[in-house]
Amino acid sequence: MRRWLREVHGVRQNSQWAIADAAARDAGWVRRTVEEYVHAQYTGAKAALRPVFDAVREAALALGGDVDEEVRSLLRAAYEQHG
Repeated sequence: MRRWLREVHGVRQNSQWAIADAAARDAGWVRRTVEEYVHAQYTGAKAALRPVFDAVREAALALGGDVDEEVRSLLRAAYEQHG
């Protein structure tokens, strides 16, 4: 869908993601929870890395109440909320 939006309609990347996400949700897709993403990432061959991730995650979240998690299939981020 994103390729079609870009190539046929010239839609830029951020708008491609927003349109594709809205279409997927309308079709019944539900975004995974943080725990579902993390579990999928650290099973099988990467299971031994889970304690490292858990320690880093705990330290990052302990920085304060304005730190939140954002998770994608290939990305884990802790960021400070502003505003």
